[in-house]
Parts: sequence; structure tokens; C-alpha cells
Amino acid sequence: MKYLIVFMSHHGTTKKVVGLLAEKLGTADTVIVDLDQNDPPPLAGMILYSV
Repeated sequence: MKYLIVFMSHHGTTKKVVGLLAEKLGTADTVIVDLDQNDPPPLAGMILYSV
């Protein structure tokens, strides 16, 4: 199973939560895309799964 996790980090809170989730899923099949930018994209705070 492959997972694609897209997240926006505000003060590191979302990043910590997704990091813990990634540990649960297993890092081998997990891809994390960090959209941590000054201007949040529409996907800010969203976690997308692609199995």
C-alpha cells in the first residue's frame, strides 16, 4: 500500500501530527510532501491518501 501525505505546517502542529501518522503507516511506503510556505495553498491542512 502506498500513501501520499500532503500537509501544511502552521507552527509545526500539523507537521507533528502527520509525522506521528507516518510512523504508524510505516516510512517505507510513505511519501511526505511538505507545503510549508508563507502563503498557504488551498490544500493547507489536508491529508490526502493514495492507496
